[in-house]
Amino acid sequence: MQFVAPITSVYWWRGEINRTNEWLLFMMTPAARFDELVEAIKHHKATRNKERLKASENLTEHGLMFPTAFGNPSDPDTFSHLFSWL
Repeated sequence: MQFVAPITSVYWWRGEINRTNEWLLFMMTPAARFDELVEAIKHHKATRNKERLKASENLTEHGLMFPTAFGNPSDPDTFSHLFSWL
């Protein structure tokens, strides 16, 4: 994995132009394991949605795909372990 940060994203959302500081993530895997990577990301997203429901009032929502259990940004070193097997 490679992280490029910080970057500024400018986008149109709900009738407004928004500007957000973000981290760009590149995930690389051999072509033969691409489908496995896609499934792992889908599984992670489903798990994350369940965590959101459980955390409810303790959750700080930042709209992140890979946050901590409480919705805060993950440390890149910790995050790398999630997909190190790929």
